[in-house]
Amino acid sequence: MLNDPSLVEKEIKKRTDTSLFYFSGIYKDHNPFFFKPKKLQILLEQVSVNYGDSLANDTIFIYQLIAHAEDTEKGKQEIKKEFEKIHRVFNKKFYDSNYQDVKSGDVITGGQHNYFVAYSPLAPASTLWMKQDNEVVLNITLRFKSNENRAVLAASLDNP
Repeated sequence: MLNDPSLVEKEIKKRTDTSLFYFSGIYKDHNPFFFKPKKLQILLEQVSVNYGDSLANDTIFIYQLIAHAEDTEKGKQEIKKEFEKIHRVFNKKFYDSNYQDVKSGDVITGGQHNYFVAYSPLAPASTLWMKQDNEVVLNITLRFKSNENRAVLAASLDNP
């Protein structure tokens, strides 16, 4: 990602004694979707997590791919169609999943699927669509640990 020429507007904050790693960028040509987003952004951020009753904190990486579309009926339909397609394809790869509406007051402004693997309290993957400011966004989130400079998920995704 750091040397990817198709990424522009890169922002990098290296890990220090007082801060964790952060990277963001915008793809100028790459598009993995069936619609053309007006902007495709990536984020990779190291965050601290606490697993509830555990006293120990841990750090994980959160990778996000965020597609932005116009806040029009066409933009909303394209985002929702891609959101549901991703769910149909990847839901069966996980042990369990859940869905929740995203609301602003009493109005539904989006939806989120969380995907789980067995014996893990943290969902390693989520998809989200929502209205945000003057846009509709599709956010695909992956959560993972790093072990010897390799991304490690909690379990195999081919083991539903």
